[in-house]
Amino acid sequence: MEDNRFLELTPVFVKKNPEFLEWFLSQEEYLVDEMISFKWEEVDFLSNKAVEAFNIFSEATDHIISKGNLDYLEIPKPFQKVIEHAWHHRDRNPFFLGRFDFSGSLDTPPVKVIEFNADTCTMLPETLFWQPLQLKHAGKRKSFNTLNWDIKNAFERISNHKNEKQVVLASSLGFEEDKLNVQAIASIVEDDFFVCYRDLQDVIFSEDGVFIEEGDGYVQVDVMLKLFPWDWIYTEETELSGLLTNLILNEKVVVLNPPYTSIWQNKMFLNYITEHFPNNVIAKSYSTKPPHLEKHVVKSSFGRLGEEVEIVEKGEEAELNFQPKTYQEYLRLPQDDEGNYYQLGMLYTHRPSALNIRCSSEAVINDDCEFYCHFIEDSRS
Repeated sequence: MEDNRFLELTPVFVKKNPEFLEWFLSQEEYLVDEMISFKWEEVDFLSNKAVEAFNIFSEATDHIISKGNLDYLEIPKPFQKVIEHAWHHRDRNPFFLGRFDFSGSLDTPPVKVIEFNADTCTMLPETLFWQPLQLKHAGKRKSFNTLNWDIKNAFERISNHKNEKQVVLASSLGFEEDKLNVQAIASIVEDDFFVCYRDLQDVIFSEDGVFIEEGDGYVQVDVMLKLFPWDWIYTEETELSGLLTNLILNEKVVVLNPPYTSIWQNKMFLNYITEHFPNNVIAKSYSTKPPHLEKHVVKSSFGRLGEEVEIVEKGEEAELNFQPKTYQEYLRLPQDDEGNYYQLGMLYTHRPSALNIRCSSEAVINDDCEFYCHFIEDSRS
């Protein structure tokens, strides 16, 4: 990462920080007082990569479902039915929000997608609230960030212009960062929906629908925005998996993200793409370690936040858990003069919606990282 990309700022000071940012600001050295510059042609390049990747993921999903190959991903049979239903009825079960992570450097290509965080996407308060605050503070006019409008647009399509306000439930397992992420999304649409938050343990699931207790009564939920993964539901919470399966099949609730995103989140799907849809957009991945790979990356199928990921040299073995492994080609992340690594990400709704940058002293980016905002240094011609 070239030094001339960085713009150092004085710390942002406002009388009252925007809601949802206090916790992130309390995390030492997470929100950085620097910004990184990009050119429009670079943003367009990353956006086009994300669109191409989304199209490949979609085409491969059609293929794996039509061929009846979901067993390849070790998805339980009872859950496969709702995945297929949601995929074939995407008008009712639309994809909502995910993030493509890139490896490689804009300064030293190639740049490829290394995974799609399509089920439980985070970094939303930082993108929705911190990025605009930093942009204004820096006196810059442009960034690539339409996430606020794209979230509103997504919920407009879900509501289908019904006359009555629908009930949107944001839910997580109660971890502070997860709560803030789903609440940040919900806050954007609170003028057009009845919006509320509940920890999962306080949500009522029945054969008739999803409900929350409100005052002396119960309110039925129309849209459930969750931040706990489908693979956790169908492996650890089988009763909940069965209830949600029936509710989605009977169109009694819309769950975001929909069940088929468990395919996209599964690292073994990257192997399937490499085998059936060879391309130069998504990093090549294999279910067994091919002899031609020297340095490579090993990932467990359901790893998140940089967990269960190792970079290994030829002849070494990764020490990961019992889950099936993916062996992916190694692509170097950009580094600065101090040796820190940077990873570019593209939040994706129905289109590329926002550019993200994370930084770490380690080559595997995990949740112990820094978040950088960006600005566009040139104008569109």
